[in-house]
Amino acid sequence: AAQEKTNEVQSVSDRLEVQKAGIQVEKDSAEQELEAAKPALLEAIHALETIKPDDISTLKKLQQPPMLIRRIMDGVLVLLGNSLNSVEVETEPSGRKVMAASWTYSKAMISDMRFLVTLQEFEKDCVTDEQCE
Repeated sequence: AAQEKTNEVQSVSDRLEVQKAGIQVEKDSAEQELEAAKPALLEAIHALETIKPDDISTLKKLQQPPMLIRRIMDGVLVLLGNSLNSVEVETEPSGRKVMAASWTYSKAMISDMRFLVTLQEFEKDCVTDEQCE
């Protein structure tokens, strides 16, 4: 009976060691991904620090901003948890079909007097996988 308990304990110990090794591999991989992402994060933080209220005012004045700006603003809408237009397809000048941007919602968002502060205080650590997709 004592030998059975010893064998059972050893079996559990072996399984835990395998799990521990797997967790270490995942941890190492996550740390590598984090290190690889740090330069982009630091660049984004620096870019955010350069945005001035006048830049927001200029953005507000655009009736039909370039597609890139509309796409970026759609990303901001998603990250801040704001509404988007229902899915519609539009054709880019290149002829490529894409989801129509939600510029109406973006204009409302950037019209908020606290928009720049909201960006600066954004909790980047709370971004979900779903938002990234």
